[in-house]
Amino acid sequence: MLKQKELPVVFVTFKSRVAATLAAEAQQHANPLLLTTEYAPEPSDVLWHNLDIPYRCMVIHRIGVIVAAFLLTVFFTIPVTAVQGIVQIEKIKKWFPPARAVQLIPGLNSILTGYLPSAILNGFIYLIPYAMLGMVSLEGLVSKSKKEMRACNMVFYFLVGNVFFLSVLSGSLLNQFGESFAHPKEIPTRLASAVTAQMQDVYEISYDTCGQYWPHIHHYIFIAVVLMQITMIGLFGLKSKPAASFATIPLLVFNIFFNEYCKSRFLPSFYHRPVQANDDLDDREGFDKDWCERAVMAYKPPWMCAVTSADESCSSIAPLLSC
Repeated sequence: MLKQKELPVVFVTFKSRVAATLAAEAQQHANPLLLTTEYAPEPSDVLWHNLDIPYRCMVIHRIGVIVAAFLLTVFFTIPVTAVQGIVQIEKIKKWFPPARAVQLIPGLNSILTGYLPSAILNGFIYLIPYAMLGMVSLEGLVSKSKKEMRACNMVFYFLVGNVFFLSVLSGSLLNQFGESFAHPKEIPTRLASAVTAQMQDVYEISYDTCGQYWPHIHHYIFIAVVLMQITMIGLFGLKSKPAASFATIPLLVFNIFFNEYCKSRFLPSFYHRPVQANDDLDDREGFDKDWCERAVMAYKPPWMCAVTSADESCSSIAPLLSC
């Protein structure tokens, strides 16, 4: 009976930091799907209800989340294209004469082309983080920080791929729809001439990841800078400024090389713990039995914590160290 209630996840404490580092970094089994080890999140960061999901099933869950996010991105093209169609009201009047009735109401044309598209698009975009967070919740991640970082990654790529490219290109396509059919070879040039650099919303997280989010921020900045530089190279070329266009190319190459250097020099420190530093800490501080006992108590699930009074709280939400 108890065998059926066992979870496929355990929290292990060690008497030294070096032993914990070696256990977390090494592959424990020839088949990585049967036994994996990683550093435990903070007690208050653990999603206890996801601990009963086997690791091999999490791969299937992740594929399902990726497919769902892709479908959301595809179907989001419908409102974006419709909103960009509202902006091109003059073209719509030519294609659909009854739309000229908006001129009968003073100020309605300005509202439709100036305020309404932005309000509709921002309304849809406002719902995207919640949708992504809901989908990531089904992935089975064991910590809140990983879940929200994964959702932020999905939102970032959604904004880059859907809001930036699709919003700009759909507006350009509607604006030059007829001319593109007459001159199909000029479609890339016409689309590039309408591209401008954009900045979208920044989503602020409300918890401390102890620096684990910095690689993601660095990656976001790198992608944004590369997109800006590629856009400027194309714009300078379209504006008949070849010198400025060629002068931007070294900046693009430098940024790519700088990103590769940062990935090789600093990125491993965010995912791996140095054995040398932990060994020095063990030699300097030694083994603290009280700290080990507090760690064991801290990682008890909430339903296993005995609460004797209203003032006492579960140790799984308390810090490991207290002053």
